Amino acid sequence: MARALSYDAQLIVMDEPSAVLDPEEVDNLFRVVASLTAEGVAVVYISHRLEEIRRIGDRITVLKDGRTAATGLEVAETPTADLIS
Repeated sequence: MARALSYDAQLIVMDEPSAVLDPEEVDNLFRVVASLTAEGVAVVYISHRLEEIRRIGDRITVLKDGRTAATGLEVAETPTADLIS
């Protein structure tokens, strides 16, 4: 992430970035993500942990078996049961 930011990236893709982090480190990661998005950097955050997506996401795209099952779902308006199904 530091390397991408040193190049003034406008889009950062994070694939399971919290997988090896303890809860305090996850909180710090989310503060960094919030700061980046506030500065206009787009963040694509890939995770199987729905609680993380709900905490930091705006919109959700669901992939199933390598295909897009749903896209552009509003985090605040989409029940977890709908994401799972």
